[in-house]
Amino acid sequence: MGFGTWNVRSLYSSGSLTTVARGLSIYKLNLVGVQFVRDRMSFIVLSGRWCNIIVFNVHAPIEEKSGDSKDNMRN
Repeated sequence: MGFGTWNVRSLYSSGSLTTVARGLSIYKLNLVGVQFVRDRMSFIVLSGRWCNIIVFNVHAPIEEKSGDSKDNMRN
């Protein structure tokens, strides 16, 4: 099973959905998470017949900013 993730902000530009669709096809992704940058962690619980699967998506801000500015991002 293939997993992918995109940040919502990267989808604002023209042609970005085409890029995502191409990525789904090229990398044969079965599950894709789209996450807003302020929410650092999201998850989904997939209920199966024999067991449940929990998938976590975690955003790690770049190292160029200080810890305080990362925690106070308001864009």
